Amino acid sequence: MSVSIKNKSQISYILDFILCILFFGLLPIDTLNGYLLNNSIVIPLPFSIAQIYKIILLGFLILKLCFRPKLLIYALAILIILFLPTIFQFFKTQETWHISLDLIKISRYLITITSFYFFSNYFQNNRAEVFIFSIVYFSYFIVVANILLVYIGHGYPMYEIGEIGSKGFFYAGNEASVLLVILSAIIGKHLWKKRKKVVYFLLGFLSLFTALTLSSKTSMLGVLVVLILIPIRKPNFEKINFRSLFQYSFFLVAIVPILIYQVWLYIRSADIYNRFSYYWAELDIMTFIFSSRNTYLSHFIEVYKNDYSFLDKIIGIGESRYESLSIMGIIEIDIIDILFAQGVIGALLFLFLLLFILMQANRFSNFSQYKYSNFTFLMCILLFFISCFTGHTFNSGMAGPFIGLAFAMMYIKPEQPNS
Repeated sequence: MSVSIKNKSQISYILDFILCILFFGLLPIDTLNGYLLNNSIVIPLPFSIAQIYKIILLGFLILKLCFRPKLLIYALAILIILFLPTIFQFFKTQETWHISLDLIKISRYLITITSFYFFSNYFQNNRAEVFIFSIVYFSYFIVVANILLVYIGHGYPMYEIGEIGSKGFFYAGNEASVLLVILSAIIGKHLWKKRKKVVYFLLGFLSLFTALTLSSKTSMLGVLVVLILIPIRKPNFEKINFRSLFQYSFFLVAIVPILIYQVWLYIRSADIYNRFSYYWAELDIMTFIFSSRNTYLSHFIEVYKNDYSFLDKIIGIGESRYESLSIMGIIEIDIIDILFAQGVIGALLFLFLLLFILMQANRFSNFSQYKYSNFTFLMCILLFFISCFTGHTFNSGMAGPFIGLAFAMMYIKPEQPNS
């Protein structure tokens, strides 16, 4: 019996190592994939190289879950719920074209969820967190290097019209924008916890400069928000540290306005200002903030009323079917897209999972050993708001694993001597 337990532990450790290596390779593969797609280089494969890589990653994540049968059951239950509308559409129309497409799209949600399970288990087993942060730092370097390639004449613009901004060799600029916010936040929190405040602010300025170069509202506001909020600790009214209170007050009153003003000066001098000012003049404030997503939503609500049956509204019609009904594709507001594709059941599942993260993080914040619980709470709220203004947040193949990591960080405890 002891031998089998030992072998099981060794296999689990090997899977941890393989998965960490795969996470290291995630963004280099996305960079290569983006280069091929941006240059219309076709490889004779049924899926893109990034999709194949992420299928392999998902396969190992599911294999790792076999060591935690309860978590495996949860993951399979979520998969069934998300895939249920696709099965229903098959019996309804006898069409098969949407099945493989829906599986690929659903796998993006599943990668986020299984990554959360993996990292949670990794930290609960007191594995060395330094290895995970090495993945984060390396991935941050890949993202920043990609976006800043524009200054040496390489990469591709964020917005084709006017060739504004830079997304490097990445194909999906919106996903790169969300990923920059997440990685900046994780590293920022790590540096602040280690009391490396000078390095923290240097990283913050680099992230902010990179976000301005990328030129998306999400990245600029997201990086600015995390840079401001990470130093703020949960208040302890029983023991007030007046020195810390003075430092935070000074930071908020003196530094933040200067920082925002400098960002505004940069935007005024950059090409993105012409884009912003044009749309500001042409659109009302809500349409400007949501980048016309609110108008797309108004249009699709009529489709939802007229073309969805009662059962369609409950269980959804599937990702591909949803996209085919709209001339503009998806709305790019995650909770709305989930409602239209996965129905009321899918939307409730999404909200339940976020609520679970919030409740766990809030519960762990009452225990001093869980130093990252407040960070997880912050990231859960921030990412939900980001997902309301830009699409492909929680179903991002690039950002999904790091969202799972950010949520799992609440389980990090002080490292044990034998980690």
